[in-house]
Amino acid sequence: MFDRIFLVMKMKKLLLVFVGLLCSLVISAQTNFQELSLEKAREQARAENKPIFLDCYTSWCGPCKMLAKEVFTDPEVAAFFNEKFVNVKVDMEKGEGVELKKQYKVSAYPTLNFINGKGELQHCVVGGMPADALIAQAKLALEGKGLIALQTLYAQGNRESQFIEDYLTALDMGNQAAEAEKVASEYLGKMEQARLKEKANWDMFNKYINDVDSDIFRYVYDNQNEFAGLFGEKE
Repeated sequence: MFDRIFLVMKMKKLLLVFVGLLCSLVISAQTNFQELSLEKAREQARAENKPIFLDCYTSWCGPCKMLAKEVFTDPEVAAFFNEKFVNVKVDMEKGEGVELKKQYKVSAYPTLNFINGKGELQHCVVGGMPADALIAQAKLALEGKGLIALQTLYAQGNRESQFIEDYLTALDMGNQAAEAEKVASEYLGKMEQARLKEKANWDMFNKYINDVDSDIFRYVYDNQNEFAGLFGEKE
């Protein structure tokens, strides 16, 4: 009788310990967003030799809430961002956020900015995304392959096909549709129009070109039956 009571009490004690450990793990799996002004964040970033991750959000933004609830609490995201970045989140409609919105030309939410210790933007992505995608974007920023680096290479004349694809993806992720169309139009416009029948070039046209008065669009319209045969009537 007493042995059974003792065993039950021991099992309850072990269960409480397990629950306590589980709760502590859940609490610790949080991206550490510090309540810092950008200037203080820059000082800390320089002192720790880390870049800044700036979550630009608003109180009414649905994808912002999804990130806060589901992504920034992901253990892998929390561990990665806490180790690699000084993390700051700012409401773009309050306090310092109003000026930061102008400074970084924030026009959609959430805007996720990766900034160096000087306060210079290195990479930018817009919108909610799953944990693995966010970590992938953060790695691009850390590796010097973010949007700003690609803009520099483009300005210097890089027009290699893989680079253009990467640059267009970065522009798309950064909510820069007009610039993406400009880049795609220039790239496709300098090749033989018949090369639009190549799948990669067709995909680029289909995703980024919207100007119905452009030569590229007219070529596709004039040859729509051939394109339908290649890529299907729906395309």
